[in-house]
Amino acid sequence: MLWIILCLVAAVSLVGAVVINKRLLGTAAEENITSLYFIFITLILTPFVLLLVPVSDFFALSVEIISAVLFIAILNVLSVYVYMKAIKVGDLSTIVPIKNTTPLFVAILAALLISEHVELNVILASVMVVVGAVALSRNSKPHASQSQQKLKSIIYALSVAVIAAIVFVITKYSVSIVYPLLWIYSTFLVSSLLLLFIMVASGSAGSAMQLTRTKFPQIFAAALLATIATYATVTAISLEKASVVSAFLRVELLFGVVAGAFFFKEELTKTKLSGALLILAGLLLVIL
Repeated sequence: MLWIILCLVAAVSLVGAVVINKRLLGTAAEENITSLYFIFITLILTPFVLLLVPVSDFFALSVEIISAVLFIAILNVLSVYVYMKAIKVGDLSTIVPIKNTTPLFVAILAALLISEHVELNVILASVMVVVGAVALSRNSKPHASQSQQKLKSIIYALSVAVIAAIVFVITKYSVSIVYPLLWIYSTFLVSSLLLLFIMVASGSAGSAMQLTRTKFPQIFAAALLATIATYATVTAISLEKASVVSAFLRVELLFGVVAGAFFFKEELTKTKLSGALLILAGLLLVIL
């Protein structure tokens, strides 16, 4: 099914972007990375929007959709900024699993806000994913000096999960009315303009420009991967129930744990492997 392929593309692309951003955060402030992340994605999307979306479609947006765009733009900025802080202070093998407890929140919000019927297998799969995520985030040999940082990273990641669920459900409703590419571009454009204003007002534009000159290939690569992930996710949401897509997208957990072990030498324990298998079982429950 197309939505499954799109979810796999989104998951791999997103983990790739996270790996690049984590490396960038070793030498740059999270607020600069967040700002450039949105600005570059908007620039990447612009030529496609000019070619594929009639200008009249922008003027045809209803007040309801414009309000939703503004709300999601703010949430997106907050989500990415908090996520950058999380991956800066924590391990990917902890952050990615906790952030991916999103399906439970999506299932609840989808039922409450857009009256989406959530199937029993999706609920069970979501619970399995969350339990697996908890197992993945456990450290068999915790160090006292790292416990405070780990707690901070878990709080950040859990906040991102809740924000992501809200964005997911509102996006599901919006793309039933608006062309997905138009929705994506509108939210990122507003986010970019907001961040540009903040950069100019705070005087951080100079350091962001310097970062762009020195780290352009990495920033562009992360933004390109994030653009692919976003478009694939939104398109998948337009084809299938939000609760189903959200649950299956947790395949990102498996890629995230592998990436953490491969790129950052993070510990891969039996507990984490058990959690990964539980998540895999949950994913299979969604599609079988």
